[in-house]
Amino acid sequence: MMGGANALEELLLHDRSIDTVIAFNDVMAIGAIQRAHELGISLPGDLRIAGIDGLPVGAALTPSLTTLAIDRPAIARQTAKWLDERLASPNDPSTHYALLPPIPVWRGSA
Repeated sequence: MMGGANALEELLLHDRSIDTVIAFNDVMAIGAIQRAHELGISLPGDLRIAGIDGLPVGAALTPSLTTLAIDRPAIARQTAKWLDERLASPNDPSTHYALLPPIPVWRGSA
């Protein structure tokens, strides 16, 4: 969390006109929200903050954290499917790809 807090403060020292921050993950976004509170920055009025993960703890913050949730069950299903295929054909050199877009969870921070 301190990484997000420190990054937000450094970012704002360089450019106070920034109005939106998308953090690498929800934990960093939580730190940024905490530092914004300490600096007296209104969320989402003066600054909007979003994370990436979809951690449930984001809903407990004030304001609650907007996030791009990762569809972990879909990742698990796809991985299990590929594992099953690989076990059925162990000599198949195929490489698999899947597009699993994140799910926007709009809350109070953005």
